[in-house]
Amino acid sequence: MSALDKIEQLLFTYKYAQAFALLNEVLEADYTGRSLFRLGQMYHFADGVEEDKYLSGECFKRAFPLLLESSKTDVISLTNLGWLFENGKGTAQDQARGVECYRLAAKQGYVRAQHNLACLYSNGNGVTQDLAEAVRLYKISSAKGFTDSLYNLAWMYSYGEGVEKDKVEASRLYKLAADNGYDRAMYNLALMHSDGDGIPKNEEEAVRLYTLSADLGYVTANYNLALLHSKGEGTPVDKEKTVHYYKFAVSKDYTAAQFNLGLMYWKGESVALDRAEAERLFSLACSKGHEKATNLLDSF
Repeated sequence: MSALDKIEQLLFTYKYAQAFALLNEVLEADYTGRSLFRLGQMYHFADGVEEDKYLSGECFKRAFPLLLESSKTDVISLTNLGWLFENGKGTAQDQARGVECYRLAAKQGYVRAQHNLACLYSNGNGVTQDLAEAVRLYKISSAKGFTDSLYNLAWMYSYGEGVEKDKVEASRLYKLAADNGYDRAMYNLALMHSDGDGIPKNEEEAVRLYTLSADLGYVTANYNLALLHSKGEGTPVDKEKTVHYYKFAVSKDYTAAQFNLGLMYWKGESVALDRAEAERLFSLACSKGHEKATNLLDSF
């Protein structure tokens, strides 16, 4: 397996730090369209690195002519080129050419192209929306273990989009995606366990999955864990963990966490009484339209 193929595998399984380190080793030796494209995407989506739209744009511009040439013989380059056309990165946006690139690569069995094409059919971007076709393509790429497709297909089963609603099948697919390290799949499966949504209610399993997702930085999982530790649902009451998870959510500008942590500072609940910090947090929540925070501030 080449270094670039190894990078693809690391990215497929969300091992961004390892992928970024190996990518820099590759770039030190040689600049290729594929390596520049992947670096651009990592900066664009903040995958394991700090978001930098300028750097990502420069990478895409340099990658485009290289991919244009290599796409003639390489399905990964062809798929990457499709993404640039679809999103107007490194070149003028041309969704029709993006779809064409994806279709050519998908016909050759490349899983990411099949997934990307399914996304377009699901959303109706560049093609007429066709949920059944999206499901068909997601099933093909899911059968190959492609995590994003497993997640998207689970969502479609959960809500009956393009396929008959089947919560059990949705939970199975979410679990496969979660086992591959996908934080949102962990979170959605935790929700299903927490609510007993189509599967047996299991609050302890929900806490375990929320924790895995939170440890990967998924902000809503952190917020939900704070609530569960505060109420003692599926886990013993632990106010220190409540504060910990609220603080992380606050650092990501999560409105409800700002309000709830503000209340704890206002009351001195498991934190030192700090009315100034409480008012600061209430103000943040208020600025985003949180009604209770607004009412509290008006009463001061």
